[in-house]
Amino acid sequence: MTETSGFFENWETTKDTPGAMDLAIAIHSALTHGNVSAWVWWQGGEMNRKDFTQFFLVAGGQPGKRYYVSKHFYRFIRPGAKRVEIETKTDCNGLLCSAFNHDGNETFTIVMVNTTDEEYTVSLPTDDLPEKYDCYRSTEDPNENCSFIGKVDAKYVQILPQSVTTLHYKGVVFI
Repeated sequence: MTETSGFFENWETTKDTPGAMDLAIAIHSALTHGNVSAWVWWQGGEMNRKDFTQFFLVAGGQPGKRYYVSKHFYRFIRPGAKRVEIETKTDCNGLLCSAFNHDGNETFTIVMVNTTDEEYTVSLPTDDLPEKYDCYRSTEDPNENCSFIGKVDAKYVQILPQSVTTLHYKGVVFI
């Protein structure tokens, strides 16, 4: 998917204006249902513009919410990663989950997009998969922008409402 734009700086959809959460859903859907190999934004940014438009992720050197949502995918799912199936051990309607293994970089990444207003505790399988992950999260909160939350146990992963959460593991995973 190339030359993407049309998403705005608001977190959720307001009126007919899709926001950062809509972008997370679109990227997830393209990777999991469309089997796209890349998602590329129209323009990274413009140093001389202080206002955000639908065309770039950074304004005046300042990243916005769309930048941080994109970072969950761009930073942790690197070229050469292969999407793999993963099943959460919980009933989470509205929780979008995708997983990627990168043999060359020896990384395993799970991105979860909670499209609901409910908080979930997710239990991930640990047979042949990591028991602990580095956790990163973005929410509407201006201070939570692909922020490192800490190490989390795969059996008890807290997924906040209307959030994007990435679990990242550095090491060999055989799937």
